[in-house]
Amino acid sequence: LLEQGLTYTAIQQNDRAVSVFEKLIREFPQTVPARKAGIQLGIAYFNSNQPEKSIAAYKQDIGNYPGSDEAKVAIDDLKAVYLDQNDIAAYASYLESLGGAVKYEVSELDSLAFLAAERAFLKAPTNSSADGLIKYIQTYPEGAFLIPAHYYLGSFYYDQKKYDEAEAELQKVLQQPDSPLAEETLVKLSDIQVIRKEYPTALNTYKVLEIKATGKENRLTARLGILRMAKELKQNEEIIAIANKLLEDPNLSPEWMSEARYEKANALVSTGNIDKAAEEWKIFFLTAFFRKLSLTNGGGGGIIPTQNKEERQHPFSPLAKARRSMIEKARGRFAFVVRVRHGCARFCLVKSFNGGASVLARMCISSMRTFETARSV
Repeated sequence: LLEQGLTYTAIQQNDRAVSVFEKLIREFPQTVPARKAGIQLGIAYFNSNQPEKSIAAYKQDIGNYPGSDEAKVAIDDLKAVYLDQNDIAAYASYLESLGGAVKYEVSELDSLAFLAAERAFLKAPTNSSADGLIKYIQTYPEGAFLIPAHYYLGSFYYDQKKYDEAEAELQKVLQQPDSPLAEETLVKLSDIQVIRKEYPTALNTYKVLEIKATGKENRLTARLGILRMAKELKQNEEIIAIANKLLEDPNLSPEWMSEARYEKANALVSTGNIDKAAEEWKIFFLTAFFRKLSLTNGGGGGIIPTQNKEERQHPFSPLAKARRSMIEKARGRFAFVVRVRHGCARFCLVKSFNGGASVLARMCISSMRTFETARSV
């Protein structure tokens, strides 16, 4: 009968195969062929697109012959059916229900429980699927997949702007510092810390990210973060050092290059390096204006140094001297003129042609508080 059923299976006559296997199991239940027929019955039902009956057949074989080689095969085949049905949780639950009747590895349950939770979460990241990850963490506190489970939850809370919950989960990911998820975790953590204005902590996080970054994008994120946090904390030496790293990058975008040079120049002034600051201002202005070159009414955006209250009161301050030095070094080549109209500053770069003046470039800079006018030189 077993050979007859296998023949029907081979020629894809599954209904006849099912009939033969059921007869063999019913009439000769204690024989080895009957144990093998139970597995073949599960296969025949699965091939007939009857997964529920296939599952029942495998479970019957496992229950009737626990500890047998056929029961082990049935457990593996049953897993394939549950996987096809995307119902790993049911399979894990079934294995747990067996107790000691069938031997299985605890790591197998761990893996399957996480796989079920992960599939549900990636398919639809909702509170319900997030609860599945939480259940996995609670059920397997020493599980092999705790790091990705915490990362998924941290990312989920981060997207929902639940920053307290997100930070708690993401910090657990960093308990395994060499995890492949550590880099993206640092990106999210630093963002949370900046939002909270925890600048010293964010600075340290960005420094760790710079070390761990394997790609250009995250390395740039780290260095810009260090620059901005150092600015907030008035750490001028840190600003100069990281700005130099940024400016060494030949692929740095004009916007980031302008920001790095601008902050570096300000830091140089604050540390008393007036000549070096003047050189940075000169490069900053000329680069910015020629990048936004317009012969008609074109415009763009950028940053120019503003005259603050201290500088107005102390015209011989380091910053004021740096600006004058920059203008002096440009003498004979260009004229820098700032005009304020309707709260908006227009910075014009003028060059002489046969005794006349021709506007080569014009940049409109908004949100300026006070402006310094440099006369044509």
